[in-house]
Amino acid sequence: VGFVFPSVAGITYTTVPALNPSFVLPTGAQNGAQEIIFTWQTNSGVGTQTKAELQWSTDGVTWKALANVGTAQSYTAPAATFPAGTIYSRIRTTSSYGVVSQWVQRNFTVQYPAASVTLTTPTSGSVDGGGQITFAWTITAGGGSTNGTQMDVSTDDGLTWSSVVDSTTAVTRYTAAAGSFPAGRLIWRVRARDSYAGWSTYKQ
Repeated sequence: VGFVFPSVAGITYTTVPALNPSFVLPTGAQNGAQEIIFTWQTNSGVGTQTKAELQWSTDGVTWKALANVGTAQSYTAPAATFPAGTIYSRIRTTSSYGVVSQWVQRNFTVQYPAASVTLTTPTSGSVDGGGQITFAWTITAGGGSTNGTQMDVSTDDGLTWSSVVDSTTAVTRYTAAAGSFPAGRLIWRVRARDSYAGWSTYKQ
């Protein structure tokens, strides 16, 4: 008995291309004391984004999860998420066809503005050491809150310093009792600590 086999048409399988993301934001230096916004777009591929994974690192080797989002193409990181320095971030997306893209990386810099101090009184000149001496200054906050103040004085032209104020709050005034300092030249300096940036430089 003869058999006739039907011809079989050739079938070509095509790999579904991934959605390839690219970062739009962030760029350049970022204020770590504020929210940092990440945005991206998908430049090519088939389908729509159903998932995006964001990670970050301080060395580009060890990565931490930052966010997993669905169809959104943005994410806002809360203030103080990242330490100061170079931050490595990367993203990959999953399409509606279930295809996962390669990781795409974007590096940026995080900075934390420090507090600053302005000395107001006494100014240079003579002060009567026989009475109380009031030292006053202003503090301009940095990126966070002011959580420390230090004031030092020197009677030997800055060779050695003595602490007269060491507080964990924002202090803007110190009154020395009469006779606290010997006659002669007195130098005073103040610095403030920001909750994010740490200690400012001394102002004297």
